[in-house]
Formats: sequence, structure tokens, C-alpha cells
Amino acid sequence: VITGLFIMPDTPQSFFWLWVMLIFIRILPGKPEEGKISMLWAGLLTGLAIYSKYHAVFLWFGAGLYILFYNRAWLRSRYLYLSVLISLFFVFLIFFWNYQNDFISYNFHGNRVSFFGKFKPAGLLTELAGEFFYQNPVNYLLTLIALIRYSRHKRHGLDIAHGRLLLLFGLPLWLLVVFMSFFSDTLPHWSGPAFFALIVLAAAYLDGKSEKIVPVAAKAAFAFYVLVIFAGVGATELGWFVNPGAEDDPAITCNDDITLDMYGWDQIEKEFSLIRARNPELTSNTLMDVKWFPASHIDFYVARPQKMKMLVYGSLDQIHQYYWINKKRGELKAGDDAWYITTGRYYRSPEPRFSKMFDNVLTVDTIEVKRGGVVVEPVYVYYLQNYHPQDDPYR
Repeated sequence: VITGLFIMPDTPQSFFWLWVMLIFIRILPGKPEEGKISMLWAGLLTGLAIYSKYHAVFLWFGAGLYILFYNRAWLRSRYLYLSVLISLFFVFLIFFWNYQNDFISYNFHGNRVSFFGKFKPAGLLTELAGEFFYQNPVNYLLTLIALIRYSRHKRHGLDIAHGRLLLLFGLPLWLLVVFMSFFSDTLPHWSGPAFFALIVLAAAYLDGKSEKIVPVAAKAAFAFYVLVIFAGVGATELGWFVNPGAEDDPAITCNDDITLDMYGWDQIEKEFSLIRARNPELTSNTLMDVKWFPASHIDFYVARPQKMKMLVYGSLDQIHQYYWINKKRGELKAGDDAWYITTGRYYRSPEPRFSKMFDNVLTVDTIEVKRGGVVVEPVYVYYLQNYHPQDDPYR
């Protein structure tokens, strides 16, 4: 879902990662003169993977470890060094872009990722639990069993060189993310590419255990996936398990309802259009927010259909890509007004933030998002009057 449905850098990185891994597995155990052109392709594709997302450097890390320990003949091949230079060209492009933009990417990730922060053992449990679910519990357990068996010299029918490469492409990244989880908040999909290699071990293990075209374990993994999709759609669209009861306050229950990230936006857009029609004196065609999420949803589902301009003002770690989007769309000028929508699930009061930047913050209306006839979330609409940029700390 993350690499195939969401619009994230993981998608192109995963495509190139799989391609590079296949090339390296084919050529690194052999003679360098037999894989010269393929090595150049590996350098190009690894560069594109790194250009998609930084941690694709682990492709070269795994390949480098294999060459150093198991096939040093590659160290005498100029094609290896040409391949590395091709990858470094893409690293240079990243560096040059950051140079032009005050090294903004490095500063952003430096604030998110910490190797030696405050020690938080619970972070490991969160990371492993996330991996267990993200990778599919059946697949995860099969991978764990295959690794344990492989460590006891059970090769699962794999060539020893191929087995070594799979471990070198999978374990270093996984170990790094696990180590990071002790000191900072990690996301389970960060270690996702490691499982591209490790799951091959699981497949080889399963192949040796079953002669069926589709083994029972594979059917169970698919059944779990279908069950999650079925339950997820039911919860999101029909309110299974999540709709508040008659005595519950939706302003409170919405905080724990993750399905609202995907539900109700059509209602919000329709009701906001009616609110604007009922208040013709509020003429601004601009929406504002203070954080990229749910601003990006409001941008797509509300501002875009109504041909409004969405701007997000705040620190870089809060606004992400809107740092550039704001400039492209044209930022607020002195005296401008703007609308502000904040959902119950991600409620952020306009007073602490906007009262310094605008003369007036007007409470306009409240939208009730309903599912199955039940109110599941309030959405608050405000109007901000007379912007003064000199009092905006992020301009």
C-alpha cells in the first residue's frame, strides 16, 4: 500500500531497489569481466534509488561488503569505480539542490532522525510491532523462521553466494532502523526495503517445505491482507467498530478514529461552500493552515474544487513541501484576509497562532461530519482579517 498506492518517495525507490538487487545478485558472485555493463547499470539505478530516498545507499553498502569479503576481484575492475561515480553524480545533484536551498533537506531530516538521543526502550517494541503488521504477520514470521534456520546452516536451496547477498542487502538497514528506534521515533516502512531481500529467504524456506503451487502459508498471508482491506473499508465507510455511541461526544471520540483521515472530506467541501455562500461579505479566496497535515487534505478536497489558494505557514518540520508551494502560489500580502478550517481530530486553535498575525479572528460556523446518520467529527471554520506580515515569525 505504501509503495504502490501512496504518493511517496518509497515508490520509485522500491522499483529501483528491486532492480539493482537483482543485478547485483546476478553479477557480484561472478567474474568482473562478465558483468561490466551490468555494473554500470547498477550504478545508474542505485543513483536513481538514492535520488528517490537517501537510505538507498545501503545498496552500495551491501554490495561493498560482499566485494570486500567474498569477491575482491571486483576491486581490480574499473567498471566498479565508474559505477560508483555514476551513483555519486546523483548524490551531487542532491547536495547541489540543498546548497541552493540552505541545506533545508539535511536540516529537516536532522531534526527527525537521532542516533544518540534520549534512550527509549519502548521505541523498539513500537518499531517491531509496526514491522509485524506492515510486512503482514504471516510473512514476518516466515522471514524470522527462515533467518533462524539459515543461521543454523539451513540454506533453503539457495546458492551460498546468493544467500550472503540477500543478508547483506537486508540486515544492515534493518539493524540500523532497530538501533535508531531506541533513541527516536521511527516509522515501520523505513525498514521496508530490507524485507525485499529477507522475504526471498522466506520464499526459499517455504519452497523447501511445500510442493503446492500456492502453499497454505501464502494463502493465510493473502487472507489476512483481504481481511484488513475488508475491515478497513467497513470501518471507514460504514463506521464499523469506530462510530461513537449516542452518549459519546464526537469532539472527543474523533481523536482516536484514524478512519476520519480518509472520510468526510466531500461533506466538508460541500458544507464549506454553503458557508461561503451564506457569508458573501467574507470575500477571501485563500485558505490557511499551520501544518502540512491535514492541510494537504484540505488543499486537495476543499480548496482545489472551489478554486481557492491554500497556504501553510509554520516551521519547516511542520509545513514540509508547502515551503515551496507557498512561494509558487503567491503568499499573503499586508491587509489580506484568509479562511481557516481545523478538524476536530486535528484541532488547532487559531488564537495562539493567528491572533498575532491578523487583526481579527472570527468564528464563522461548525460543520458536522456524519457517517451512517451519526455525527462523527466537528469541523470548525474561522475567518482571519487584515494580515500583517511583520508579525509573522515564519515569513
